[in-house]
Amino acid sequence: MKYISVQTNNGTFSGFSGNGVHHFYGIPYGKARRFHKAEEVVLDKPYDAFVFGYTCPNMKKEISDGDFLVPRGFYPASEECLNLNIITPDTDNKKGVVVWIHGGEYSYGSANSSKAVDGERIAQEGFVFVSINHRLNILGFFDLSEYGEEYKESAMLGIEDLALALRWIKKNIEAFGGDKDNITLTGNSGGGGKIIALMQSNIEEGLFHRAVISSGHISRIVGDAQGTMKPLVDAMIEKLNLTDIKELETVSYEDLSQAYLELKKQYPQCQAERLKKNDFYMGNPLVHGFKTHSIPILTGNTYAEFTSLMMKSAPLFDDDQNVKLLNMMYGSDAATVISEYKKTYPYIALRDLLTIDTMFRYETIQFIDRYVREGGTIYNYLFEGVFDYHGSLNAWHCADLPYLFHNTDKIPICDTVNRETMESEMFNMFTLFARDGNPGFNNCREGKFVTKVVGDNTAVKENHGIELHNTIGKHPEGLFILGKACGISPQM
Repeated sequence: MKYISVQTNNGTFSGFSGNGVHHFYGIPYGKARRFHKAEEVVLDKPYDAFVFGYTCPNMKKEISDGDFLVPRGFYPASEECLNLNIITPDTDNKKGVVVWIHGGEYSYGSANSSKAVDGERIAQEGFVFVSINHRLNILGFFDLSEYGEEYKESAMLGIEDLALALRWIKKNIEAFGGDKDNITLTGNSGGGGKIIALMQSNIEEGLFHRAVISSGHISRIVGDAQGTMKPLVDAMIEKLNLTDIKELETVSYEDLSQAYLELKKQYPQCQAERLKKNDFYMGNPLVHGFKTHSIPILTGNTYAEFTSLMMKSAPLFDDDQNVKLLNMMYGSDAATVISEYKKTYPYIALRDLLTIDTMFRYETIQFIDRYVREGGTIYNYLFEGVFDYHGSLNAWHCADLPYLFHNTDKIPICDTVNRETMESEMFNMFTLFARDGNPGFNNCREGKFVTKVVGDNTAVKENHGIELHNTIGKHPEGLFILGKACGISPQM
């Protein structure tokens, strides 16, 4: 094994070489007190960046349920979690930079590689790949601003951590062979939501130049927080036998999170673990408009998202039962939904209409429409892969990730007949966009919604399923009606 040392403005870091690229893991970019804004870290001694750093603690017990479909990595956790990972083909020249922002709503997850989003193939393609750990849940999204000026920014610390990391990247990435003026952010689910939050935040221009948002339009699921946190926080202070807010900074994370989890159901009006409109963040763009239109965006969804995960163990229904369920879900619009589905998907059985996404796609369409109308450039894809799992399973939430990252050979369920074809389409689209902002097909325009559909029937299509999803989107309760009919509780 070969070792490599890189000198930056913030310290000297040693990494290791393997598979034709150089790896640097666990590089500290910031340090913070609990509930306070982080500060930049400059190291005065060489740092061995050989292993992943700490991830942010999770309030709930980590379990591996679902990892066959959505592979994750589990690593030691600590509040000292402000670190990043870099994989680069070499430290010469200026290469495009791809920055991965992990999902998990705003509550859990980490940047430490799972097999699906391992950035090694991205680096082998000639990019510098970076992934970021940052504060989550009540450490990163817990509004204490009513307790004094020092907590003014507590509601959005997770996003401010990401901004600090992007400043570190801008300042130091050339030492790793990256181009500080060619940075693409990419994130899935909550990671996509965080990218949108960065676009809506009062940060300096030039920290990133493009964005890839996968299934990240989730404001209908995890919308901006409303109201006050004070009743819940006061109850936590009392439960923990503390005297004031300052003591919340030093109580153990286990006690802090347990008190929060036990009390939050009693205070449903107190919304933590969400974005909060304030002086730093101007709010959901679908409500308040876009702060910037200068960032080209590639955004997409999977065919089924959470519905497929929810329905994977549900019974099969005959056509009469399917129609009965669709009438329950969509009421007087059921006939329109069925008609539009048959127009959009003449090659997919009617029973698969029950598993079509009912949440993300509708909001993605609204997002694209508004971004275009306000002058932005945006491209769209839809991943429609079908997998051999309990017979057949339509593309679920995160199913597109190993295809975007060229990692399908590491994920057993991706071993389908057309794996290589779908992977080539997705990876080429992603890397073309990351290089120069054009994924190889036309962007969306007013009245012309262009989508690259990748699956058994890969093609670039216009206005694909727009009327279908606009009708489905009027019935957000449909998924819960379906879950109740099947004896399944939807898990968001």
